[in-house]
This record gives sequence, C-alpha cells and structure tokens, in this order.
Amino acid sequence: MKRWSLVIVVSLVCFVQQSFAQNETKQIAIFTPFYLDSAYQQQQYVFGKQFPKFLNPGLEFWQGAQIAIDSLQAKGFNVAFHVFDIKSKEQKLLDVLLDSNMAKMDLLIGQVNVNEAALLAQFAKLREVPFININLPNSVNQTENPYYFILNATLPTHFKAIYRHIQSKYPVDNIVLFKRKNEQDNMVSNLILEEGKRTAGIPLKIKVVELPEGFNLDDISPYITDEKHNVVIASSLDATFAKKIVHGLNDIQEEYSSSVTVIGMPTWDQVSFTEAQYKGIEIYYTTPFNFDPTNESIAHLTDWYKSRYFARPSDMVFRGYEMIYKFSSLLTSHEGNLALHPHLNGSNVFTQFHILPVYNNDRTKIDYWENQKIYFVKLVNGEIAEIK
Repeated sequence: MKRWSLVIVVSLVCFVQQSFAQNETKQIAIFTPFYLDSAYQQQQYVFGKQFPKFLNPGLEFWQGAQIAIDSLQAKGFNVAFHVFDIKSKEQKLLDVLLDSNMAKMDLLIGQVNVNEAALLAQFAKLREVPFININLPNSVNQTENPYYFILNATLPTHFKAIYRHIQSKYPVDNIVLFKRKNEQDNMVSNLILEEGKRTAGIPLKIKVVELPEGFNLDDISPYITDEKHNVVIASSLDATFAKKIVHGLNDIQEEYSSSVTVIGMPTWDQVSFTEAQYKGIEIYYTTPFNFDPTNESIAHLTDWYKSRYFARPSDMVFRGYEMIYKFSSLLTSHEGNLALHPHLNGSNVFTQFHILPVYNNDRTKIDYWENQKIYFVKLVNGEIAEIK
C-alpha cells in the first residue's frame, strides 16, 4: 500500500510544483523527504516488493498532510499547497528557493535535517516569511530571526522540564543519574545538572554514576535502595543503553522489592519496551507532541487510516495532519507576520503548543521561536498508560 502511495506522490510533486493559484490565495510550501530519485529509475520502482524504512518518514508526514488538506479544502479554506521532495537530486533545495515562484509563498513547512533547516531559516529571514520546522530540535545557529519556528522542542527545554518534574514530584526521593563516559552522555548530564543552578527552589540531590560500557547489575544495584522510592534518570539518548538500564532496574526492583521510576529521554519514543524483561517498571519519557490514543480525534483518524491503508498511523502521520491544519488555519486568520498572531498557540488539533520567543543574550531581539510545552509519557508494561 505504501508503494502505491509513493506512486501518487510522484505525480503530485510534478504537478504542484508547477501549479500556483491566484494572488489572493494563501500559498504554503511543504518540504519533505520523499527520496523519489532513489526509489524510482526511469519511472520504475526499484525496490520490488520491499519498502525501505528510510522512505517512511516523508511519506507518512505527507499522508497526514494530505488528510488535513482535504479537510481544509472541504471547509472552504482559500489555500494552495506546493509540495517539494527535499531530497531531490535533480532539483536541489537551493535551486527551489531561488525560483521566482518562491517569492509568492506565505508559509514554509519542512521536515528537515540540519543543513536544510539552516537554508530554509535563512530564506525565511530574507523573505520575511515564516518557516515551521516540524521535526528538528535545533536552532541551527539562528540569531535575530523571528521567522524561524521550532516545533520539536530542543534538548535543553526537555531537560528543564525533566528537572522541574522531579523537583515537584520526587524532591526527597533517592535520585540517581546513570550515564556512560562519552561526549554525548556528558552533554546530556551536564545540561540536566545545570538546571539545579538555575532553579528558584531547593536544588535536587542527584547522585551521578558513571557506568562502564559493559555494565551489569552489580554496577547498578549499590545505588538503588529499598528504604525509599528511587528515581533514576537514564542520561543517554542511546536506545541500547535505554533498554539495558531499564532491564537491569526491573530485575533489581523485583529481586529487592525496591520501588523504581525511570525517567528517560525524548528519544525513547522510538524504543520498544513491550518485551517481558521490561514489564513491571514505571517508565517516563518526554515529548513535545500529544498523540494520546484515547483522544477522540486521534481515535477517529486512526480508524479512518486503518480502513484505507490497513495499518495504524505512525506519529509522523498525526504530525503531518496537525502541522498542516494548525498553521493553515492560523495563516488564513491573520495578516502579517505569523509570529504576531494573537492566537499563535491556538487552533490546536491534538497538541497544546506553547510557542515562545527565544531571545538573544541581552533580550532585545528574538533569535527564533520554540515550542516549550513538554508532555510526560508514562509507560506501564511497555504500553502508553498516560500522557500529561
């Protein structure tokens, strides 16, 4: 089914890049990675019956976007959409941005990497047109650019939320931060610990433990107590570390009747904890998006998607729908810079965003905008039990 969806995209991309509506219609450019040049040669699909995973994010985002576009058009929104394969080898991103038609755009929405985000952000600043970065949690060194919007919160924003969450719920518990000796884990742990220097309240007493690469239960168990509740911060973005530390803590909890809560990283949304060795332990991780399966709108979209594609929609489908619907609605209800929209944090679909300006050091200029609303996802037996 995904292969046929990609066939439709091939025709659609070729069409929308050449079709511009009249001036009074709002123009939105969508940039997403279809990798059509890699999937097709001489108009023939090259992967046979296979569908490589690297094709999924772009296609799934576009599937959600298409559903939103259909809904907007059914409601009479006066918007024209122009979709671009940001991975095209024949039509590079810079060439697209230099095309005179891009001057007609009122809004840019992109699923991007670092280089693509930087190029689109600079174009947005030059043209004074908003660019919504839907996936990359990175400022790409933007300064004095009030046209750049980051929807996937940056790591410091996540860590600030984690610190405050522990401070409010577990201030006197046994708090342990486990990390490995490497540059990335050091960066993560330092950012979390820095929050203790900024807090207006009493700083947390966090034990920092550096684990060896081949750590086992003997390396972990001395820091877990049965005298009080244990809160473990798994200070690594690595999925292998995540699964190993949770497995070990779950064994310790069962063997010593200890009570353990694991606070994970925002990357844990891509980690499965459904196997038996992870069941029984309470896990939290953070996310800036709220795709709660119990939400009525989520359930409705899920049922519709299953009936059409015979599969459950991924989070990127929901994100595609949400981004296109929200920002198209905002764009059509306000003239001028989207950042000055009186209801910038309104027109929400699934997620309650909290988009705030991030200022330069002397707080006189806006460097960029960032969604700073963070949700905590609770996993019980590997399944989402709560998002709040």
